[in-house]
Amino acid sequence: MSELYVMQYFLQPEALRSRGLNSFDSWAATFGQVVSSLEITPEGSG
Repeated sequence: MSELYVMQYFLQPEALRSRGLNSFDSWAATFGQVVSSLEITPEGSG
């Protein structure tokens, strides 16, 4: 997710500034969503 922010920061800095997204945290709160999910172990069990 941070890679997306960095790309937009370099390609569209004016757009971020005009929307008040001056930090990664504010950008992530706008475009991100926290999702809880289970993760499978490397062995494929659990």
